[in-house]
Amino acid sequence: MTNVLVVGQTPPPYCGQSIMIENLLRAPDSGVRMFHVPMKFSRRADEMGTFQAGKVFHLFVVIAKALAARIRHGCTTLYYPPAGHSRNGIYRDIAILLAIRPFFKHTAFHFHAGGLSEQLEAFPLWLHRLALRAYRKPDLSIRLSELNPDDGNYLGATRDVIIPYGIEDHWAMYSHAAAARGAAVKQLLCMGLLAESKGVLMLLEACRLLRARHLDFELTLAGRFGSPDFEVTCRAFIHRHGLQDIVHTPGVLTGDAKWDAFAKADVFCFPTFYESETFGVVALEAMQSSLPVIATRWRGVPSLVEDGVTGRLVPTHDSDALAEAIQEMIENPQSAAELGRNGRQRYCDSYMLHHYHSNMTRALQMIGPS
Repeated sequence: MTNVLVVGQTPPPYCGQSIMIENLLRAPDSGVRMFHVPMKFSRRADEMGTFQAGKVFHLFVVIAKALAARIRHGCTTLYYPPAGHSRNGIYRDIAILLAIRPFFKHTAFHFHAGGLSEQLEAFPLWLHRLALRAYRKPDLSIRLSELNPDDGNYLGATRDVIIPYGIEDHWAMYSHAAAARGAAVKQLLCMGLLAESKGVLMLLEACRLLRARHLDFELTLAGRFGSPDFEVTCRAFIHRHGLQDIVHTPGVLTGDAKWDAFAKADVFCFPTFYESETFGVVALEAMQSSLPVIATRWRGVPSLVEDGVTGRLVPTHDSDALAEAIQEMIENPQSAAELGRNGRQRYCDSYMLHHYHSNMTRALQMIGPS
């Protein structure tokens, strides 16, 4: 039996990493027992990566709890999700890992966020060396896609594995709401952190272009804005171009409200070029819900969304191409529905929660028993 100490964030906030760490902790004890020390550095998505005085105190709390759990449960394997492109997150990692890694025999890094190696290359020499002392030579590196940055190899990982996400199937409970699909006014959905690098302005510009072509559609932007300034920018764009009647911003949707939104949508839009993007849980949730996905060719996203099979892929920063892909979905609803069915089948074949649990358990067992 391998005893693993999982140090990581669970919801809130509701983002891909926190959701998947929570899913990991629900894995059955089949050769691996997991114990959890929660990170609670952020309560909302717009707080992630920012500096707050309270986070410094919480850092020491996490270190103390991790060391106590190491002794209490006899864990010799540390599971840790390194920061991606966030400097503040990397500073946090350095402090935590330098304090606790010496007390564990094995370390597994799970790269939910990508771009750590790119950020470290921009550090001054003294900070780069300090960071490598914290991150160096994990026993196991877990990436979500071969298209993501090879951060584990950069750190000298002993073993690198590719394990895509897998999520629980909620479709049976909400599929009845999909009866609303196919109406004259097509429903577009974008969900998650509403930030510029998530392609929100790109999507709004595409909507402006489509409105000028007199297409009937509505867009729901579900989530929290990345900053007050960006919210002002988006709302000013919406008002300046007269999109108030077709663009809706209901805020963060969770539970029944979230799955109901997926069920009532016709197309899911995921035009991301987010610095730490690696996979896209929301895109996987859309595929589970039989939605065609329009996404960007960015990092690990094309390993999930296959162009012409489960959706459409467009270049980043290209509102014209995004508008064309959306128009194609609106004007060819039968083709869009087929893409959605293909996505649902792809989810059932490869991305269900039990796939994720079995793959993660097998990978963690590679490290060795406690």
